[in-house]
Amino acid sequence: MNGQPHTRVTDPSGNVHTGSGPQYNNSHYYYDLRIDGSALSVSTKKATQTLAPDDLSRLRRHFVPPSGLGNARAKLSERGTVLLCGAPGSGRRSAALMLLWDPHRGPGRLHQLDEQDAEANGSVLDTGQIEAEDRMLLDLTSTDDDRVRQQLSALPHFRAVLRERGASLVIVMDFRQRQLVPAEFASFVVEVEGPEPLRVLKRTLLYEGVEPDAREWEAPRLTAFLSSAGTGTVAELAAAILHERQHGRPADTFALWRDRALAKLAPLERKEVVARIERLLGGTDAALVLTTALLPGARADFLESAAEDMLAVLRHPADDQPVLGRTALTARLNAFDARLGEGNRVELSDGFAAAARDYFWDNYPALRHQLVPWAERTVSAPALTKEERYAFVDRYVEQCLRVGTPEPVQDLVDRWTQPDSTQAKASMAARALTLGVLDRRHGSCFRRQIYDWARKPGLPPARAHVLVGVCRGALAASYPDQAVTRLLHLARRQRGAAAGEARDKLLELTGEDARLYRRALSALVGDAGAQQPVDSRLFIALAAPERLTAPQDGAPALIRGRRVREQLSEGWRRAFTQLPTEAWRRRLADWLDEAARNPAEREALLHVLVGSCDPQGSALTDLYGAVRKWASAAADRSCVFDAFWEACAAALGLEPSVTGREARA
Repeated sequence: MNGQPHTRVTDPSGNVHTGSGPQYNNSHYYYDLRIDGSALSVSTKKATQTLAPDDLSRLRRHFVPPSGLGNARAKLSERGTVLLCGAPGSGRRSAALMLLWDPHRGPGRLHQLDEQDAEANGSVLDTGQIEAEDRMLLDLTSTDDDRVRQQLSALPHFRAVLRERGASLVIVMDFRQRQLVPAEFASFVVEVEGPEPLRVLKRTLLYEGVEPDAREWEAPRLTAFLSSAGTGTVAELAAAILHERQHGRPADTFALWRDRALAKLAPLERKEVVARIERLLGGTDAALVLTTALLPGARADFLESAAEDMLAVLRHPADDQPVLGRTALTARLNAFDARLGEGNRVELSDGFAAAARDYFWDNYPALRHQLVPWAERTVSAPALTKEERYAFVDRYVEQCLRVGTPEPVQDLVDRWTQPDSTQAKASMAARALTLGVLDRRHGSCFRRQIYDWARKPGLPPARAHVLVGVCRGALAASYPDQAVTRLLHLARRQRGAAAGEARDKLLELTGEDARLYRRALSALVGDAGAQQPVDSRLFIALAAPERLTAPQDGAPALIRGRRVREQLSEGWRRAFTQLPTEAWRRRLADWLDEAARNPAEREALLHVLVGSCDPQGSALTDLYGAVRKWASAAADRSCVFDAFWEACAAALGLEPSVTGREARA
């Protein structure tokens, strides 16, 4: 081994997230485009899918167990699997999370499976994703019957591996889906019934320091509201009461907070709203009603202009009357109980605005798609504040998803992330996509759309930037495996800053999660890995030795795993073959430095490197030359070279005929 090494891309390593759990940044930079960080963060009320530790801790503090939870816990402990059935609003999903979540439990991680994951063929119950003591959640409540049967058909084999690895699975189902459960798993089914709504409300508010007089819970309006409220609705009421406490006057009482919150959440009688709106139909005022319902609080002149633009988009005949011959704007607003407030801003009760939005989306399906270009222009107007834009996006997305039409939202995201996108447009796209990803019924549709976009090379910069932000934010919080896959595709297929940003966020996401790290490594160098230089560059960035040698929450270091060592050797083999020396030399030095600092893992690190080379090829000679050059720079490196020399001799099937000292000479 006396050949000279070829000096063949600079080290592409990036920032590594060193904490646990998702990381949210206040702003992300992409050329001269910035996405406001708040666009990627939505309220707990909207974040129906998040598994972030903070949200789970909050849920535990407020959680009131439904009936049947004790039985479910016993079966999960005994069998490792429970099928949790319940009606909507029973708290079935929260119950499943509380069954699975334990911040003090061993190495296993809590993660949820997506039955419509684009990467899953057939059943999502893939045994390859089960690791020791994992806790998994599969929500089938919005799944059609055929898909439910398909998922459950894989349960016997999946459960066998689950038990072998000490993992747990809770499947959440609607009560009507119980008949689809195979007979062999009938005894695994546990039905839950939601706790008393008033008890849930009291616990939530008590934890936040709200403890009113007992008589204040007996208000007839509150009793009527809670009589048909599910756990989600109760959570909304609690949040609204706390909002009123925070923003009210110091002298306000619980009764005032309660009544104001109920006024917002319990809309006017639908008949009354419909009657008022239908009196205005057939004229231009219907557009003003809908515009105001989508943008309550905006300036009156802006609302009037936006309503006229809506009429033009909908090809409604223009009002030919002279301006001074038309009904005054204040009179038109008064016709549906809107009022001019401070700063010429229009005030409309939350109840009427919500009912009006529901009315138009329910009764005029064609509007859902026809309003897309209007929404794109209107919400981008400089006259709106950032908060007004986000509120508009929230309401628009809520309506589209409520009636089961996610396509207009996807269309808006597409329009807002074209090459000429602005910061405001990109931020709104991030907001809409985040809301879509977190939606329980239609989230899979948006996650699939992100997957399809991520696989396309040359995305508009704004779109690539938005996708990276949403993957690292909302998607990573609830579906981290999917986030890893999509960030990998973005890092592979984009160029320049977009690729670098995706790579950096991938390193953050895998920085403290061994399971995600192994998933990324497998995707890059596994059998199905694309043997392209870009994958080798990503491997070099991922292969930080300190990440591989650090203990994992009491578990052995990653490099102790045989499969990981095999994949690392394959990654280095491809890097040596596909990349110039400059691309891997710095990372190789990192590995040798770590071998010098960490005697316990020295042998594993060096055997990975030697195992990457064909003993009969030139790569081992090149590696030998690089290690010898590194070792010659400092006397205290001799122990690493000696160990390396012995590994080389073993790979060649030889007994070392010379010592490491002689080989260095």
